[in-house]
Amino acid sequence: MKAIPLLTGMMSGSMGACVASHNRGGQYFRQRVIPTNPNTTRQNAVRGYFSAAVVAWTNTLTAPQRLAWKTWADNVPMTDVLGQTFYLTGQQAYIRTNVPRFQLGLAAISAAPIIFNNGEPIAGFNSTVLTLPNTMGIITATAAFSSTAFFMAAATAAGQTVIYMGPPVGAGVNFYKGRYQFAATETFIAAATDTPFTTTTVEQFMAVPILAAQRRPLRIRNLYNDGRISDPFSIIAPVVSDAV
Repeated sequence: MKAIPLLTGMMSGSMGACVASHNRGGQYFRQRVIPTNPNTTRQNAVRGYFSAAVVAWTNTLTAPQRLAWKTWADNVPMTDVLGQTFYLTGQQAYIRTNVPRFQLGLAAISAAPIIFNNGEPIAGFNSTVLTLPNTMGIITATAAFSSTAFFMAAATAAGQTVIYMGPPVGAGVNFYKGRYQFAATETFIAAATDTPFTTTTVEQFMAVPILAAQRRPLRIRNLYNDGRISDPFSIIAPVVSDAV
């Protein structure tokens, strides 16, 4: 369990049968529940990606390459769920970079990044035709996205913008912690300021189909070709019909 030892205190994690967490309303506690393990095809595939990354770290990377990943990780702070700064190990940084790439069918990156940051993050997400902020446009007839992700700043390297999606949530839900499922990806070039997803077909095996008038949690990241991964941009987006 993680905790900030202040008078009011902030904690995250489990201890015994008690789980501490927080949402937009603040700190809360609940009884620990053992999660189900459905062993789905997707679940097993992701486990395989992690295993493949660990094997590659041990058997494929050279000692200088592993040292370069450690150097990058030592110089790029991360933020945990309580807003505290921490640093990855070199191996964790390598796995963090390559597991999403395996999921997209991309080749592993062995050389550590030489830019010591996480890259330019997503700043906003609009339906493409209607240009409604933080709204997901879809072309209903073809099950395609019609949305655009905007960057905080011009991209310093080429890469992929990846969208992960949660199930539909009710009108009163404004905070979502997961789970997410891969939904779509598009490439961007160096110096790009956005990634259009217009006519991008969404993942064909979404657990719940995307329909207009839903509200879907989205988590969007940039995966740079130099190995960096941007901080996530998360919203709960109303789904609108945005036919082109």
